[in-house]
Amino acid sequence: MMTKLKNEYTILIEKDEDGYYVGNVPMLPGCHSQARSVGQLMERMEEAIALWLDVEQETDPNPLVMGGYTETGSMNRITRLINRLVQKNESMHRNGLRPQTN
Repeated sequence: MMTKLKNEYTILIEKDEDGYYVGNVPMLPGCHSQARSVGQLMERMEEAIALWLDVEQETDPNPLVMGGYTETGSMNRITRLINRLVQKNESMHRNGLRPQTN
């Protein structure tokens, strides 16, 4: 179940050398995505933030405290996020949909 976004997050957007827009949320380590258009990037960033928050909730049900991350906690969060994305892409494939390519 994806978390509904309740807060606003700053998203830094850059355009890379291949013409992709790359978004990054500084407050949420490892939360980023890319797309060909800013509109598509914002959709993907909303999904990336929701997934990041879902994984955070599973890892630590306490509210986020900026700067309170440990190396082990961050690795657990990243591993859970990767597993979630793999499951989502497999589900999309089974349903005949194309997964996002970044």
